Amino acid sequence: MLPEAETLDVVVRTGVEWLTVEFYPNMLPNPVWDKKGELANMGRSDYFGIEPLFARINSIWSSLMRDFDNGMGRLTVPESYLKLNGPGRGAEFDLGRQVYSPIGGLVDDGKGGQITISQFKIRVAEHLDTIEGLKRQIANSCGYSVSHFGIHDTGTKTATEVNDDSADSERTRDKKALYVRPALPRLARTALAIDALVFPGRGGQKIDDLPVITFAEVSQVDPLARAQTVQMLDAARAVSTLTKVRMAQPLLNSTEAQTEADTIREENGLGPVLDPTQIID
Repeated sequence: MLPEAETLDVVVRTGVEWLTVEFYPNMLPNPVWDKKGELANMGRSDYFGIEPLFARINSIWSSLMRDFDNGMGRLTVPESYLKLNGPGRGAEFDLGRQVYSPIGGLVDDGKGGQITISQFKIRVAEHLDTIEGLKRQIANSCGYSVSHFGIHDTGTKTATEVNDDSADSERTRDKKALYVRPALPRLARTALAIDALVFPGRGGQKIDDLPVITFAEVSQVDPLARAQTVQMLDAARAVSTLTKVRMAQPLLNSTEAQTEADTIREENGLGPVLDPTQIID
């Protein structure tokens, strides 16, 4: 048994000098810890301060379920319609019986001799609309788009409108990227070093410099809108061929974009761009 196990502390040696864990806040600031020194950097939940809204949604959903229970049809029948089961055994109403005769030839006065149907309204739309309104408020309060909460407005939308629907979530994502960016390079460096030890010659390698972390854009620009933008800039003679290639094909790296730009120029009889620092005989 390891000596550390006696104190319930388990130590796993990774073979590298860097930590395998990093802390970064989920969202800042935290109003509770904002003025408590180092605790101000601990961050907070996305739903900080709006927990009562979740409780309201839960209570409204429970109310809808009660409406379903109360909405079950019930019959109120006069006592003379019941079949007595004997002393102490109560009485029951036969739903399949077709003919009833007044006991002793008495005719009911119309007040208690009729079958009454009780059917309460099930307020489905009212409950669901209220829940949707609360979900919209939650989304706005925590900085997310309502579409990510399962709320989708009806009707056909353009690509621009779809991007606008996710704008709130993307702004929140950009904020969180600022918090996680300092930690990710250190984690990546540690992971590469451990990978090099576990899989020597086949995995990663130990590096001293921190890698640069970039975050891709979430929204994808409509290809038609991108093409129209490039066309307008080209008509205005405001961009170079290389810039147009990068705008039209953002996934290309620098070498691929330069090769594509040179190919386009050659196909159009323009030839490659000459380096002004080179002297041609």
